[in-house]
Amino acid sequence: MGAGVFNTARQVGFTVGLAVLVAVFVGALPSRLAEAQEQAATVIQQSDLPAPAKQGIIEGMLSAPAEQAGQAVRSGRAQEFDLYDRLKQTAGPELADSLRPALDELSQELRYVFARSTADAFGRSFLVAAIILWVGILPALFLPRAAGAPGPGPGKPPATAGDMA
Repeated sequence: MGAGVFNTARQVGFTVGLAVLVAVFVGALPSRLAEAQEQAATVIQQSDLPAPAKQGIIEGMLSAPAEQAGQAVRSGRAQEFDLYDRLKQTAGPELADSLRPALDELSQELRYVFARSTADAFGRSFLVAAIILWVGILPALFLPRAAGAPGPGPGKPPATAGDMA
């Protein structure tokens, strides 16, 4: 009966713990993605691209709904940053063609910004998991040993490997 209660408590704890960690991640993700969009706009502004190209990329990035980014993260796909196509649509193909190498390099930087924001959201979940772990471990360290539990008796040295043979 005790084993059944223990297994039920273990399963319930696992389920509730996982639900809490997923809720923390999903709760942290929108704010992290918004921060990533701001950082991406800063990276674009600091690039060597001409002003019309910068403005076209930023407008395209900000006009894309944040839900698209969230869906990409939740599905495990990498966030897509094909700045060449975005710039071609907003500023024209002539400008986009002349800036193709710089746009590819900038696309890589933006992927890193968004990947880091997702990792930060996971980091918050791991912090909560560590706190829960310590809340569970600390009381276990200070619980008194049960009366019938094995251990050295008074005046007896602890058992060694040779004693068990």
